[in-house]
Amino acid sequence: MPIFMPQKHISRQTEKLRQHSFFKEPQYNTWIELMYNQNQEDILNYAHNIIENGFPKGILMIDDNWQRYYGNFNLKQKNSPDARAMTDELHRLGFKVMLWISPFVSADSPEFRDLAAKGFLLKNKNGTPAVVNWWNGYSACYDMTNPAAVESLKQTLNECMGKYGIDGFKFDAGDIAILANGEYDYYDKNADQNIFSQRWAELGLSYPFNEFRAAWKTGGLPLVQRIGDKRLFVVCRIHAYTQHGNLRYARLSLCLSRYDRRWAIFLFSRY
Repeated sequence: MPIFMPQKHISRQTEKLRQHSFFKEPQYNTWIELMYNQNQEDILNYAHNIIENGFPKGILMIDDNWQRYYGNFNLKQKNSPDARAMTDELHRLGFKVMLWISPFVSADSPEFRDLAAKGFLLKNKNGTPAVVNWWNGYSACYDMTNPAAVESLKQTLNECMGKYGIDGFKFDAGDIAILANGEYDYYDKNADQNIFSQRWAELGLSYPFNEFRAAWKTGGLPLVQRIGDKRLFVVCRIHAYTQHGNLRYARLSLCLSRYDRRWAIFLFSRY
């Protein structure tokens, strides 16, 4: 996918990104295929089916719920019993492999207690660790305005990359809107939810394979930001009819813009 832009508007960093495989190869994501059921067997089947059906290799992103819980960066043993073998196989097929991550930490976990003791979590105005309401429930959150917290998270991510052979990360849930309705005490006393989102995006500068759903003041930086999620819409097409007694049903195929696999692919409706 070529980018056409006057050269005078392209920074050196943007020029590096333009030559990146993000713009030369397709990006595959396991979310629609597996949603919260990310597991070694199905991920490998998905990758093999891509190749066997004549699609080109590219970047493969393993989406949410691969980890034991938020804030822990080990793959679930029961779902991926040999995670390193999985990424080795994906690399053998020619894929770059990325993992979904967020800044959130499951409360009352060993990681939560350790990060809270170090002062690395976002706080309420009374100084206690904040519990943030986001689309996957309620969690504590790294304070991205704290340089020491960012460095700690980066070290954890680097260890994850080394352990599993990962090439990069899909940085999710750094949205300004998630923190917009709360009253928080940031480490940086001049910060707000906008600066938080900016610092989350800047973490991605350490990883050439990065992807974001939201960012703030990151123009000209070598960061990949996708188009925001769209509202659900449904497109139906009649394929055939089925007779049940004196009732006739139309078999419809559904094309959903989001969360296809949560809903039935084929629908029998009264006609």
